[in-house]
Amino acid sequence: KPLNDCSGRGISRIDWDERGDFRDQIGEALIDASGKARFLVAQKYLPAVTQGDKRVYLVNGKPVGTVNRIPKPGSYLANIHQGAQCVHAQLSARETHIINTIAPFLFEHGIFLAGADFIDGYLTELNITSPSAIRQINEVSGEQVQHSIVDAMLARIARQRCSKRAVFARAGHLHNCMSMIDQVAYNGSAQIRLSRSRPSQAGRRSAPVTPATSYPRVTRALSSMIEKDYEIVSVEPAEAPEDMDGSGWHCYIIGQGANRIRGFRQGDLASVRSSVEEIVLRLNERRIGKRGRVHLDMSHRGKPAKTG
Repeated sequence: KPLNDCSGRGISRIDWDERGDFRDQIGEALIDASGKARFLVAQKYLPAVTQGDKRVYLVNGKPVGTVNRIPKPGSYLANIHQGAQCVHAQLSARETHIINTIAPFLFEHGIFLAGADFIDGYLTELNITSPSAIRQINEVSGEQVQHSIVDAMLARIARQRCSKRAVFARAGHLHNCMSMIDQVAYNGSAQIRLSRSRPSQAGRRSAPVTPATSYPRVTRALSSMIEKDYEIVSVEPAEAPEDMDGSGWHCYIIGQGANRIRGFRQGDLASVRSSVEEIVLRLNERRIGKRGRVHLDMSHRGKPAKTG
């Protein structure tokens, strides 16, 4: 199968033979119509393709629709553009297990929409560039898959907005710290005190610790911290935080050098991790500003973030 084509075009079935003629067929397949070399995908032929190539449409790692594409008589191409027939289909236990297995990979790589193809229970392709067959899924199932897709998109946007508010509050605190350092230096003070809190084992913030340190030492430490990328340290199941109820809570920790941001979110592990990844993305996009400061707004009116 040529990497630079689609819809079943250019696909060839090559049979092994003792004389080695299949090598010539492979050599011919590596050259396109213009005589230039091209890349190919080689897969083991699965005879069960005559029973159909199942397309599973995934949104945020979850299946929202399925259609089975059966090749026309005498063909092994299950592409709609090659005359394949579309019929309603259900996921098998094996296919569901495979989808659950690859879901973390999709989240890790930011793949929101994908088309997973199955033949005889084997995952043969993961289409992430232009997953199609929404219209065919609707036709054979009587559903309106596009509604689920748009709802998931809106939910993702809502999470991003919540993540931005959390990032803005944290960045505003850092901005205040940097401003305090500048003010102390301007006044000629020899030392300053920074207040910081450490989480206890119960997850509550303990009394602030206020170590005295010199201005140059603090600026070097904070400058080093600002230059480092934020990254996810952990996302783990947790009890509901104080004043909150319900189940399905997770505690996440974001790190930047020795700095730690700790928070809670409710939902399944995949969706929580996706939200935390969005937070990390925004933190890294906005962490460096003039003289190392982070200037962020809390509202659409452009008012500066307020921190207590």
